Amino acid sequence: MTRRSRPGSRLGRSPRGGGRVGRVARSPGAWLGALGLLVVAGCAEPSPPRLVAQLGCNVEDGLIGTLRVQARGDFPPRGGTQVLFSDGEQTLAWGGLPVDGVTVEGLFGQTVEAVGRTARLHEEGDIPVYFAPVDGVCPVQGEVVPRTDTRAAVGPEGDVLIVGGRDAEGRLLDDVIHLHDEDGRVRRLPGALPLGSVGHTVHPLGDHRFLVFGGAGGGDTALDQLVVVDVADELSPVGDPRPTGVSPSEGPARAFHAATVVPDGRILIAGGCRTLDEQVRCAAIDGDVPDDPDRPDVPDTSLWVDARSPEPVVTVGPALVVPRFGAELLLARDGVAFLVGGRDAEGSPVHTVERLRPGTSRFRRYGGDLRRDLDEDLEVVGAALHEGGVVLMALADGRIHWITETERDEYRPWTSWCVEAEDPCFGDLAAPFPAERRGLLVLPGERVLADGMVLPVSGIGRAGTDALDLFRPRLGAPAPPEARVGSDPVLLADGSVLLVGGHDPDTGLPATPLTLRVRPDLDGADERIPEVDRAARGSLVARDPERAVLEGETLRLLAIDETTAAFPRVRVRARGFRSSSFRFEITAQVTSGEVVPHLVLEHGGVETVSVSLERNRVVEHLRDPQGVEQTVSCGGVGLDFREAQVLRFDVGPDAILVRQGSETLAQCPVGATRMWSVGLGAAGSGEILVTGLRLTRE
Repeated sequence: MTRRSRPGSRLGRSPRGGGRVGRVARSPGAWLGALGLLVVAGCAEPSPPRLVAQLGCNVEDGLIGTLRVQARGDFPPRGGTQVLFSDGEQTLAWGGLPVDGVTVEGLFGQTVEAVGRTARLHEEGDIPVYFAPVDGVCPVQGEVVPRTDTRAAVGPEGDVLIVGGRDAEGRLLDDVIHLHDEDGRVRRLPGALPLGSVGHTVHPLGDHRFLVFGGAGGGDTALDQLVVVDVADELSPVGDPRPTGVSPSEGPARAFHAATVVPDGRILIAGGCRTLDEQVRCAAIDGDVPDDPDRPDVPDTSLWVDARSPEPVVTVGPALVVPRFGAELLLARDGVAFLVGGRDAEGSPVHTVERLRPGTSRFRRYGGDLRRDLDEDLEVVGAALHEGGVVLMALADGRIHWITETERDEYRPWTSWCVEAEDPCFGDLAAPFPAERRGLLVLPGERVLADGMVLPVSGIGRAGTDALDLFRPRLGAPAPPEARVGSDPVLLADGSVLLVGGHDPDTGLPATPLTLRVRPDLDGADERIPEVDRAARGSLVARDPERAVLEGETLRLLAIDETTAAFPRVRVRARGFRSSSFRFEITAQVTSGEVVPHLVLEHGGVETVSVSLERNRVVEHLRDPQGVEQTVSCGGVGLDFREAQVLRFDVGPDAILVRQGSETLAQCPVGATRMWSVGLGAAGSGEILVTGLRLTRE
C-alpha cells in the first residue's frame, strides 16, 4: 500500500520564483468528478495535482450553481487566495503564503449547500476533497459486521483503524478494519487479533502503524499484551501479541482503560480494570473478589508505552487520585492531560476530574467546588475539552457540567431544555436502550458533537434550543440515517468526523452501517479565515457562561471578587480562532466596581499569557504547561477604564504591542511562538462593557 505524501507537505515553489498558485476549473455538468486543478506555476510540471471530489451522499449537481474555493492557513485574507466561479477556469495565486489546505463550498445563490476541504496537500496526483452537504451524515460503504464497543483511531497519514467489539449476539470480534480518509471505503485486513476483544485502546504510532493495548478477550482477567498493526504490510498487517514486560504487581493487564498519545509520541494509559464478569465488563469489587494487593481489580497507577522504536517499552506512570475504569483521557494542545468520568472500584460513578501536567509524577485533583448539589449516582456518559482547560462533562440525564481549575458548574441554559424534553436531548433516558456512553468530540469550530447531536455548548448567546440533531429529518433535506448512540468518534484531518459503531437506541442492536461520516459546517473563525468584525451571537466562548452576557453587539463581563488575579476566572475568547500573528481591537469601559481588564492568550490546558491593563501600569503574566508563572512589567503607562478606552493589541511572534491610536502604551514579550487563541478577562469586582470588537490576522 502506498500513499502519495506525508501530512504537512506543501506545493513546491515556482521555478520562476513566482511562488505557489492554484488553478481551479469547472465545466458545466462535470465538476462533481473533478473540482479543479492545483498546479505549480511554470511549464515544468508535467502532471499537475487535481482537486477531485470524493462525494458524500445527497449532493445534487443541479442545485449547486457556484463554487467558492479558498486557500487556508495562518495569514490574512488577500486577493488571489479565494475564487468564486461557475464555469471555465480560475487561478488561486497565493504566492509564498503558508497555505495548509483548500476549502471548497458549493453555493445555491448565497446559501452553502455542500462543503469540503483538503486533508493534506500532495505534490503530485489527485488531491481528494470529501464533499458533502453542510452538517450532513453519510454512510461509509463496506461489507463489515456491525458492532458495539469497538475502538478506532486515525493516524497522521489518514489511515483509520477499527478494532474488535461485540456483534448483535454479544460475541467478541477479532477482526481489524481499515479505511483511509481519501478512499472512503472500509475493508477487513488480513489476519486478526489472537482473541476477540473489547475494552482495548488503539493508538497511531506514525506512518501507517498502530498499537492495540490490553483489553478483554472473554476470560475473567484483562489482557496483558500489545499488538502492532502495520496497514502498509499487505500480507500480514496484524502482528503477534507481545507481553508488556511489566511485573503483574504493577498492573499491566488492563481493560476499559483511558488512554491518549502525548506530544512526544508516548502513549499514556490510565486506570482500567483487571477482573471481568460474565458479560465481559469490569467487575466491581465485592465479597466474591479476594482482597489481593498484588492483583488489584482497579489499578491506582498509569502506564507509559514508548512505541517509537521497533520494540515497545512499557513503564509505570503517574499515580491516580481516584482509581477508575471506563474513564476518558483528554489531551490539550500544550500536552496537559485530563482524566474524566468512569467508575471506581465499587462501581460508583466518578465525578472527580484529574489533571496531569507534562513532566509531573502524579495526577492531581482538578476543579473547584460544585456550586450546587449533584446526584452521586448520575453516570458520566462522555467528556470533551475546550481551550484553556475547560472540561465538559456530560451526564446521563443530558446535563453538561463545565470544570476549570477554580470552579465547576452546570450549563444552566441547557438544563430545562433536556429535562423538559421540548427539543431533542442527547441524554434521552426515555429511549428503550439509552446510551451508557456518548461519543463526544470538539469540532474545529468548537461546537461539540455527541454522536449525532451538535451542541453549541458555551457559545455566548447560545442555548439548548440551538442544538442540531443530525438524525432528525429536516425540512427540504434528504432523510438522514437511523440514529445511533455510543459510537466511537474519530476526527479526520479535513474536519469531518467518522462515527464508528454504537447501537440503535430503539432496538439496542448494533447500528448499521458500521461507520457514518459527518461533514460539519465549517463555522469556526479558522475555517474561512475571516476578519471577525463584531461580537455576534455564538462568536465568543465563555469560561463562565453566567458572567459573560451578550446584548446586541455589546459584551458585558461580570467580574468576581479576585482583585489580584493574574489569570482571571471570568474570561471569553474568539470561538475557533488560532493564530501566531494578529490584531485585536476593542473599546472597553468599567461601568461599576473596580475591574481590571486583561488580554488573554491561551494555548492548550495550562499555557497562558495574560496582559493586565492596570490603572498605573501594564503587567504581563506568563504560565507554562508545568504551571510555572512569571511576571513581566511591560510599561509605565496605565489606563483609567472609568472612561471608555479604545485599544489595539498587535500580537506577533516576538511581542505584544498595546496601542491607543498612534501611541504604543506598552510592549510585552510573548515568550514563545504559538498558535494562540485570544480573548478578554475581567479581574476584580464589578462590570465592564466591551464594544467595537475586531479581530484580524496580520
